[in-house]
Amino acid sequence: MFEYPCGQRLAPILQHEVSRLSRLGELRYTDEDAGELAAISASAMDRLVARERQVRHLKRERDPSVKMASEWDTHEMGNPQVDCVAAT
Repeated sequence: MFEYPCGQRLAPILQHEVSRLSRLGELRYTDEDAGELAAISASAMDRLVARERQVRHLKRERDPSVKMASEWDTHEMGNPQVDCVAAT
C-alpha cells in the first residue's frame, strides 16, 4: 500500500494513515495493536520487514555515480542538478 518505504519513512506514515484507514474500513486493529503501532521505532520496523523485502527482492539499487541531493555542491556556480523518477 505504501510501496515498501524504509522504517524512517514508514513510521510517520503509519502515525498519520492508520487511523484514517481504520475510519475508511480498510484496516482493522485492536487498541493493543494501535498502541504498538504508535510506539514502534523505525529500526524495529526495518527488522520486521527485512524478510519480506528479501522475499520480494526489494533492493534499493542506486547508481554510485549519481549523487543524492545531500551530496550536491549547491555553492558551485552552474552546477546542473536533475531529479530522475523511475516509473514502475
